[in-house]
Amino acid sequence: MKASLVAAACALALGAAGPAWAAPKSAAPAKPAAAAKTSGDVCAGGKYITLRISKITPNGTMEGFLDAVKLQNAWYQTHGFAADHTEVGRVLVMDEKTRAPGLAADEAVTLHYAAPGMAASGQKDDAWDTFVAKFKANATIETEKRLCVTG
Repeated sequence: MKASLVAAACALALGAAGPAWAAPKSAAPAKPAAAAKTSGDVCAGGKYITLRISKITPNGTMEGFLDAVKLQNAWYQTHGFAADHTEVGRVLVMDEKTRAPGLAADEAVTLHYAAPGMAASGQKDDAWDTFVAKFKANATIETEKRLCVTG
């Protein structure tokens, strides 16, 4: 399978006639590359979600992490991103002796629902820096995945 993917990638990169430098002088000019797809193109009609699994740092707290999520949600709402919001899922754990369920004190999962193609990067300000600093003071991102949820 890998060999066929490599061959296909090479064929696409070189074109059916071989490398551009080997093409006859009368060859038609190459077409410009297609514009890069955005998350909005790829996830049209779906929900664009960023899933993050975060570990609370030794000097951080779950309370501080949850405060950072509140600040993040407030920032998005006050900066024109009404569809954006982040939800927190507390990781469930089981006491090995009593088999009683509980909530992990050192791990959380967030789901950041965003409109595909929306970028907040041009609007960063002091409030942005505040919630980012609060996240960094309390947790590290262990895993981050971008999802397109349909149906």
